[in-house]
Amino acid sequence: MLQVGDVVEGVVQSVKPYGAFVDLGGIVGLLHINQISQEHVKSVESILKEGDKLKVMILSYDRDQGRVALSTKVLEPTPGDMLKDPQLVGGKAKRVPAKWDGQVMPYKIGDVVEGVVKLIKPYGAFVNLGGFDGLLHISQITRGRIFSVTHILKEGDKLKVMILSYDRDRGRITLSTKKLEPSPGDMLTNPQLVFDKAEEMAEALKSRAAETQSRTDDSTGDQMASETYVY
Repeated sequence: MLQVGDVVEGVVQSVKPYGAFVDLGGIVGLLHINQISQEHVKSVESILKEGDKLKVMILSYDRDQGRVALSTKVLEPTPGDMLKDPQLVGGKAKRVPAKWDGQVMPYKIGDVVEGVVKLIKPYGAFVNLGGFDGLLHISQITRGRIFSVTHILKEGDKLKVMILSYDRDRGRITLSTKKLEPSPGDMLTNPQLVFDKAEEMAEALKSRAAETQSRTDDSTGDQMASETYVY
């Protein structure tokens, strides 16, 4: 399963003026022109063509939106190497862990993490995960109908959340309790049950994701990335 910071090998599926779509083996990500090299790239076609094999880093992986953003720029030993010697970049490529303010992101997408509600807003709750803050959007709290975040959560509440996605480039973490509900609306009626069964529900979702991905032959058009199973 792809993780932010992973370096993977792929094949250029199509080239567009704004970037290249790269097949990572059933999952397709976008290598935007701005992420190809630290030096200015006049045109994608001058560096890449369909069928080219290359190594890319997973810059962000948003399961909720089904988008995978890639980069070769961050893998360049020196600025401009992708313009002069892409093979050198691939040969020296290594995993780059997600970081915020110099800290390594310790969590993976799908992990269940304990946190404390730090701030309540009309659109959701910011949850401190121990050095990292994530957003639990109101739409990700429950599968039941929710009118106000404050009806369920308050500052200082302890809870368990699932890491839904994180964007290394922007430093954003999105969270969910909705995905951990054994039954729709449990966060409204019995949040403790949700937290007690959080790990069990997360494992069930991961198993379903793996089964679905193995059965599905993903295809993409002019989209940001592939269709993938959403946690």
